[in-house]
Amino acid sequence: MQNPNMDDPAMVPGDAAQQAQEPPMDDAGGPEPAQDEAESQDSGASQQASPDEQGQYNQFVGRAMELIYNQKMFPQVVQMLRGGSNDGQDQKEAGQSGPAAGLAHATAMIITRVYKAAADAGANLSPDVLFHGGTEIFGQLAEISDKAGISDYANDRDKLEGAYFLAVDMATQQLRKAGVVDEAQSKAALQQLQSMDAKGELEQVFRELDAKDQGGSGGEEEQPPPANDNDASMQGGMAPQEEMD
Repeated sequence: MQNPNMDDPAMVPGDAAQQAQEPPMDDAGGPEPAQDEAESQDSGASQQASPDEQGQYNQFVGRAMELIYNQKMFPQVVQMLRGGSNDGQDQKEAGQSGPAAGLAHATAMIITRVYKAAADAGANLSPDVLFHGGTEIFGQLAEISDKAGISDYANDRDKLEGAYFLAVDMATQQLRKAGVVDEAQSKAALQQLQSMDAKGELEQVFRELDAKDQGGSGGEEEQPPPANDNDASMQGGMAPQEEMD
């Protein structure tokens, strides 16, 4: 599936359509969200995606990027990537702490909020949209983490893969807790992922994530938050809530 074009005013309602022409830099000095990354997606998936699926994917990832780069939300996302969050104590009690667990938790949180908002709005997202969209969200957050000097996933493939599988596990648990998927669906998703891994089909995914991180790493000092507030772009449709639980 192709990445959404965040410069397309049709993808961003209200005043955010004008803001989308010049998306803000993130607090970590990272790249502008979801731009010119279509080449990083699996070309086979792009060719197979139906127009409806492509539209769902564009909106799913677009909403996730709006949430991540929201002025109020972004500092909390960076804190979570460092391994701390409002739910940090729960992570420590479960033996999950540090940047890799933080990346997994941040990914799961963003996916769950956007997916639940879509479900509440009556959207029926396909498993492929959830998989490819979730992978893109994970990659964006991993790049932010590297840019902020929190991690070095660009040079640590094992840690990147570990964080990815942990993110999948956390996301399925949170989606079940939110009541948007049932136990059978979550088990089927995990079995499908395990099957893909056994067949080597996830190798392309990890190669793309590697390329994304290597292109965006640099350990740059965090920059001040974006000057504009994207609250307007979070209203209506699949807009998730920005406050942390």
